[in-house]
Amino acid sequence: NDPTLGTSLKLRGAGADNVSILIDGVPVIGRLNGGIDLSHINLADVKRIELIEGPLSALYGNNAAGGVINIITEKSIKKKYRLRLDTQYELPGIHNYVLNGAMQSHGFFISASGRYSKHQLYELDSTRVFTQFEDEDGNIIEEEKYPWNPKEQKAINTSVRYNLNDNAFFIYKFNALKESITDLGKLTRPQFMPYAWDNTYSTFRKDHSLNYHQEWRTHVVNINLAQNGFKRYFKTERFNFDDDGVDPTLTTIDTNRVDVFFAQANVASRYHGPINYLLGVNYNFEKAIGDRIVDPTDPDLPGVAIDDIALFGNLDISPTKMMKFSTSGRWFYSEVYGSKFTPALQLKWNSSENLTWRASYAYGFRTPTLKERFINFIDINHYIVSNPDLLPESSRDLSINVSYEKPWKDRLVQLSIATYFIKIEDKIVLAAYEAGKFNYRNLESFTSRGLNLNFKISNISLATSIRLVT
Repeated sequence: NDPTLGTSLKLRGAGADNVSILIDGVPVIGRLNGGIDLSHINLADVKRIELIEGPLSALYGNNAAGGVINIITEKSIKKKYRLRLDTQYELPGIHNYVLNGAMQSHGFFISASGRYSKHQLYELDSTRVFTQFEDEDGNIIEEEKYPWNPKEQKAINTSVRYNLNDNAFFIYKFNALKESITDLGKLTRPQFMPYAWDNTYSTFRKDHSLNYHQEWRTHVVNINLAQNGFKRYFKTERFNFDDDGVDPTLTTIDTNRVDVFFAQANVASRYHGPINYLLGVNYNFEKAIGDRIVDPTDPDLPGVAIDDIALFGNLDISPTKMMKFSTSGRWFYSEVYGSKFTPALQLKWNSSENLTWRASYAYGFRTPTLKERFINFIDINHYIVSNPDLLPESSRDLSINVSYEKPWKDRLVQLSIATYFIKIEDKIVLAAYEAGKFNYRNLESFTSRGLNLNFKISNISLATSIRLVT
């Protein structure tokens, strides 16, 4: 968790920039420092969450070298109507309220929810308190005593599903979110005309999506169209304590806006035989406009943009009931980075009724974001410079998993051992090139190795994980 950027995650040592987060198959946009703020995601109408560890660039493209999280929302309810109110209040100051309503009738399913959240743990002025400590090298380090920032969120989520027949439906969704984060600065010059630099971060999301799904006896077709908008306002004010007011002549406001259009179509077979396949195509267009976004090749352009197209596929082969082999691949093309092919292989083998082996090898690929290439963030507290010459990341992943299950008396014994190795070439990081100045650059190599052990007897479980990242 970061007081300003929100909550993000890692999978198997891979950072948030290598984990793709989807809602019903549509990527979530608006990454801050590489990650999606998980608190922006509505969980009121979620049916289930699928988490797939390991590289899935072959099927899901950018940001999927470490894994994929697909959030699947409800598409029906058991009764005709439903109204639900979820509330949470915690001392000293956490408020979460969600109101959700749904109905279904004559082929329609309609769902809508509103959410209000406010986290303000203490009085605002407590965020101005800083402490100092000395590190092992004798350097004096200063940091906030209470590393939190007041946050307020308001969000609405709507969904309309219409069933054309028993095997086909349309779904339209609209989601919107507004967030405000207050970051009060340190009291400066307390003896004479004291002041502080205060920051406010305001975030706005608006997402539209349309999904068409059709099933036949042997095939399934799925089409997704989505338009996503993400805005972030950053306001800096100088607060003067003598008159308890803001100096308007020193106020600065920066605006960054990202708009994305996403289209994907795929067809999958569902034969009862040993061979099945999936074929798909997707197009992605992203444009960013902002006060800090400049294309050095053409400074007069109002913002920067990038688009790409990809063809992908998967082939499943089951030569026996005990063995399944899968191979997948993705051909990616953009004008900036040219073409790239990312393959993957998976094998599952039930060597006995109780013992299962899994192995996979995959190649991953991530292109630099528009932020990493074009956004400069320079103010009184930050000096971050973009790099238009960044190279794409490429990764290789090898994993092996062995699991054993067997009934024992009236219990179930489960044991699993999993190991993996990830290597990312040209990994993009934010690094200091001078004291207090940072830029994005490619590292030569990044590796993560892990070993996970899990043992469970019914409701008694033991687990351990060992990870080495270099």
